[in-house]
Amino acid sequence: MKKAIFITFVILQGCWLNAQDLPDDLQIGRHTVAEWKYIVDTTWGDGMPTEDKLILFDRFWEAADQHYAGFVNNPVDWDSVKNHYRPEIENGVSKGRFAGIIAKMGLLLQEGHGGAINSEVYLTKPGPDVPILIAGFYSNWDSISPLDNGWFGATLTPLNEDELLVLRSVENHPMGLEAGDIVLGYDGKPWKELYPLLLGMDFPYTTNDRGLVGNIFFHGDRTGSSNESVKHKWLAAAGMNWHFFDTLDFRKYNSADTLHLPTSLLEGKQMSIAGNEQLPVEAIEFPGSLLYEAYPAQGGVPPVIFDTILDQSIGYVYYLYMNSSDKLKNAINSLAQSEVQGIILDLRYNLGGDAGWETGFNSIFNRTIDSCGYFERMINGGHSDLVMFSPAFPYISEEFINKPVALITGPGAISMGDYASYFIHTQPMTRSFGRGTNTGFTYVNGYLNTLEKVDHLNYNWDFGYPEWEVQFVGMNFGRFVDGELNYFIHKGFEIDEEIWFTQEAAHQQEDNMVERAVQWIKSVAYVSNPSVQNSNMEPGTANGPFILKTGHVNPESHPVELDVKVYSRDGSLIEKVNMEENNNGSLPDIKAGEWYGNFTPEQESFYYAEFSTHDLLEDSWLTYPGKVIFTSVSTPEIFPKVLYVPENKTTRFDISITNTAGVPLTDIQLNFSCDNPYVDIKMPVLNYTHLLDIDMADQKMQVVIIDEAAEDSSEIWMNVDISSGGERYWNDSILLVNTVVGVQDFIPLQELKIYPNPMHEFCRIEVSGQVPLDRVEVYDLSGRMVYSESGIGTNSSILEKGGLVNGIYILKVYADRIYERKLVIQ
Repeated sequence: MKKAIFITFVILQGCWLNAQDLPDDLQIGRHTVAEWKYIVDTTWGDGMPTEDKLILFDRFWEAADQHYAGFVNNPVDWDSVKNHYRPEIENGVSKGRFAGIIAKMGLLLQEGHGGAINSEVYLTKPGPDVPILIAGFYSNWDSISPLDNGWFGATLTPLNEDELLVLRSVENHPMGLEAGDIVLGYDGKPWKELYPLLLGMDFPYTTNDRGLVGNIFFHGDRTGSSNESVKHKWLAAAGMNWHFFDTLDFRKYNSADTLHLPTSLLEGKQMSIAGNEQLPVEAIEFPGSLLYEAYPAQGGVPPVIFDTILDQSIGYVYYLYMNSSDKLKNAINSLAQSEVQGIILDLRYNLGGDAGWETGFNSIFNRTIDSCGYFERMINGGHSDLVMFSPAFPYISEEFINKPVALITGPGAISMGDYASYFIHTQPMTRSFGRGTNTGFTYVNGYLNTLEKVDHLNYNWDFGYPEWEVQFVGMNFGRFVDGELNYFIHKGFEIDEEIWFTQEAAHQQEDNMVERAVQWIKSVAYVSNPSVQNSNMEPGTANGPFILKTGHVNPESHPVELDVKVYSRDGSLIEKVNMEENNNGSLPDIKAGEWYGNFTPEQESFYYAEFSTHDLLEDSWLTYPGKVIFTSVSTPEIFPKVLYVPENKTTRFDISITNTAGVPLTDIQLNFSCDNPYVDIKMPVLNYTHLLDIDMADQKMQVVIIDEAAEDSSEIWMNVDISSGGERYWNDSILLVNTVVGVQDFIPLQELKIYPNPMHEFCRIEVSGQVPLDRVEVYDLSGRMVYSESGIGTNSSILEKGGLVNGIYILKVYADRIYERKLVIQ
């Protein structure tokens, strides 16, 4: 025997062998290696000339070398691939062998959107002595449904490397396979040893998407994009490749007997059955249970199925195909607005789809998924040289649900199914169950690239040979985590709770992963109604520290820890607040059972608090989706505080706002409202868009009309909410005095204005309406007068700091009446 020429592609726990590496007399299923080589060479003939084969090979290799964005996290040596296969092609190979080589190159790229097929070979129906590998765990030649595994008549999923669980089977299966049985392998050999040999033969492959060749979309049942999902899918594909072998070895659930039955029992049978790795859930239509003829655009798959389970206490959503329709949005919103205790999102089978699906999760997303984006290959760069193409997924919603969300996912979630699983997983009320997804974290359009014109958003490639379909991606997804750029392709994300099916669950047709998700939702503890007393308060005031408090839902009284972190508005952590439970309810303004903690600011700033619950029994950390905001920045001063508005007359006036704080303010916004239905506020929102620096004032026009029907209300309060940086921190009010046209002796109330307040070296004291000041007095908090000025005679006066120390004082101003205000000196 010739000395074998070895080339090693490190993947999974072993090697991707090549047919040249295998001894000719090695028996693989029905035939030896030499016999299989002959069958491959004679099934489809010689094919196109060697010159064209080399052109196609070189174009595929070079295009991937220059433009494929998935080499990161993939250990394949692409140069070695070329050096290994090209000399063999130069010496002349058959059409079947060439199709197998190109197919192997696509598999080595290890990405769910990537691969290359010869359409004639790809469309060949598998069968005994037909050397075509089925690269997926569901396929049915007699159906174009993308989840029908009728070729085997039973759905398999790996419990481990050695045991493949029968999740479901057709009635009266020719081999007697039943749910709960265990498939071991073929011809007395374990499948875990057989499938690497089949891969080593470089057989051409087919998948379940044969009906879509020509408008290629064959990633739905392709092998995975990470070592784990690749391994999972090849193990699960055992049943699809029975045509290579003589006998199937399996162990019965009921008797534990191991049987060895001829695969000829499966020949010529039509056995349509859903191949997705899910089990039926009571009251929910099962994916694949119907032909779904109403959904031709998705290959017969409905985008979303949802309802409630367990006496309507748990919301349940099967999300099968991503699109931007309102179906998902309506499903989530209807469940979020109901009285359910939580929601289960099941993505174990998801074909991916289109962007826009994320809008359906507005009731769940409430955190910007920041620091992430799409990266494309750098021109003339190396395999791992990628540059930012565009940012991605800045999802946030003002409305959100505060209920536990259980995500169930697995290797059957690919492309947008990967994205959806990841972004749901990042949400603060979510716990993920199952196994890792496919990890096809790329972003693509189904349009054509050529070597002369490359658009990295496209993934179909035209190399000038119409019978060849080629696809791979030039765009990748990455996210900066702790300052380091991470690519999720080939890696994915860590599932919170790895759990998979059991024999008992399959035999009983009861989904144990769903049962675990339900158990978690019904028992886990989490924060409810967090708040902060005195949401705006200046440092050093007599009001004391901010008091953060919250209730929590704890249906089974689990031991818990509450974690409250206080951040500055830019996201920098300021302090972790120690929280205690008010067990006896003796503390004022804090209910029995609420948790509370104190935070004392050291300076004027804006803050938000993030409340989390660590359920020690469930080992779950759930964080309240909303941010509790508060500030130690002094309230901006609005002037005037009193307005005189004649009935039925449009009244225009200037609203002045002064920054009395010690820090600049950005994006100030005033929101006006009035409970009186006879008041018409023409400009309910005023925006002060430029920076409002320390002691700076700005003014804008406001228009108000009071209807004559308000005649019995001479004084009306107009509420003013004050925002900075898009968040509402303060509130104030303006008195609208309803005046009657023609009244001459009406004496208006005057208004005192102090600015700046807090003051540093001086402040101005002024009374509106040219009312003269008689006397100004300043008292400390003990009641001792520390400053006095009398006989002023004008409507304004300057108060200088002089010998006054920083602190809080009471200011008394004597004019048409006595005014009393708080004064802060900094």
